[in-house]
Amino acid sequence: MAEVNFHVMNAAVREHIAQVVGQICCHQHISKDRSLSLGFGDVVRHTSAIADADHGKWEVGTYYSSWRILRGKQIVCGSQDTVDSIDALREAMNSVKWGSCTSIRQLTDFDVRVEFDNDVVVDFLATISDEDEVFHLFCPNKIVVAFSITDGWRAGPSDKPWGAERGHS
Repeated sequence: MAEVNFHVMNAAVREHIAQVVGQICCHQHISKDRSLSLGFGDVVRHTSAIADADHGKWEVGTYYSSWRILRGKQIVCGSQDTVDSIDALREAMNSVKWGSCTSIRQLTDFDVRVEFDNDVVVDFLATISDEDEVFHLFCPNKIVVAFSITDGWRAGPSDKPWGAERGHS
């Protein structure tokens, strides 16, 4: 069972998150497994042995946590929506007029909120009791910021394993 404390962002985490504020959301994607990613800034083409894909210069999202997209006081769609196919979720997401990021903040002890300049909000909701990340932000220069219930906010390399010996912040 994860122990929970309200986590404070250290200076390194705040610096990386501040780079996203003011950036336009240029890319949105819901995967077959219902993971969500939102890209910000310029569109960047990533090529790998597995696939080629477009992403934002900064990419926020989650692999396993629940999420919901709100416009005003209305839930547009969420990861737990009962739909016949993922395409229905994608269609709902594509109905949103995405703007610029105004804030990325911890909403509760468990959850993270991304706010936009046009009354759109995306919440990343912790619904599992293990130590997995609730939210991530991939940054340029192979840096990732992650939030988990047990470890709070951390920043470190996206291309190397993390651990005590790596001195993650």
